[in-house]
Amino acid sequence: MCGFYFSTSGRFTLNLHSRLSARGPDNFNKLSLNNCIFAHSHLSVFSARHDQPFYDEGNELVLLFNGEIYNCPNSMTEAEFIIEQYKTHGGNGF
Repeated sequence: MCGFYFSTSGRFTLNLHSRLSARGPDNFNKLSLNNCIFAHSHLSVFSARHDQPFYDEGNELVLLFNGEIYNCPNSMTEAEFIIEQYKTHGGNGF
């Protein structure tokens, strides 16, 4: 289970953190970018390695993702797979 939040007001409240933690108490992160706020909470069911927002190795791309990719290579998370597909194929990778 995951919780997502997006705001263009540039404001983030602690009350929101408590609401999102009910959707996923194992991990919580947020990203502020140009007066936009993205927040994500995660419940670790299969793996604890789902910190989001997810950044590529060069911190050029950032991803918030909820879902499951079937037949995803076992060597990477779904977020890593999406970033790799985007870097390799652009929008045509989807």
